[in-house]
Amino acid sequence: MVDSLAPDCADGPVKVWINTGSHVYHCPGSRYYGATKRGRFASESEAVGTGNRPAYGQRCG
Repeated sequence: MVDSLAPDCADGPVKVWINTGSHVYHCPGSRYYGATKRGRFASESEAVGTGNRPAYGQRCG
């Protein structure tokens, strides 16, 4: 399921895109940010805290 609401990054932590199939998260501006079939937006800390890992081993913030 895709969260269709765009993230609001201006007032809070970096919003990442979590691919819920692979448990990999993507940073804003990356090729797969918001583009995978299954995923959702979350803060980077929430993504890490729920067991997801950063794409290419690179954290966003």
